[in-house]
Amino acid sequence: MNEKTPDRARHDTENALHVNASERLVHNEARSILPSTSSVVQAGAFGAALGGVTTGVQEIARVQRGEITTGEAVERVVKSSAQGAATMAVASVAAQVVRSHPVFGFIALAAAGIGAFVLLSGARETPAGETEAEPGEAEAKPAKA
Repeated sequence: MNEKTPDRARHDTENALHVNASERLVHNEARSILPSTSSVVQAGAFGAALGGVTTGVQEIARVQRGEITTGEAVERVVKSSAQGAATMAVASVAAQVVRSHPVFGFIALAAAGIGAFVLLSGARETPAGETEAEPGEAEAKPAKA
């Protein structure tokens, strides 16, 4: 009773091939959407080096002029390196997504850009009750005696 007919055996084989092909397709599609881990790490390392060197040069000059301490300079270089690493890693992922799926990638990139703009705009807001002075406005007002 458990014997397979030739038609049933052929059907089972086709189903198995279809499942394997579907799994491979999904795996290959996922792989093509995202970049490899090593390329993301390399992009992050490049961003860290670029941000660290650029900020390091600026901060060395500030330390030599006596504007900041060495500790403050090191802190700023480390922060800049971390920001550079994160920026380049995210940029490499975004670039791969845009390359593999232009429409979806463009929408995701636009959403990320708008989100970053909103976050950065919120960071520049002044505390409640205070207004931000226009450039040159502070000099134009007479000092109160």
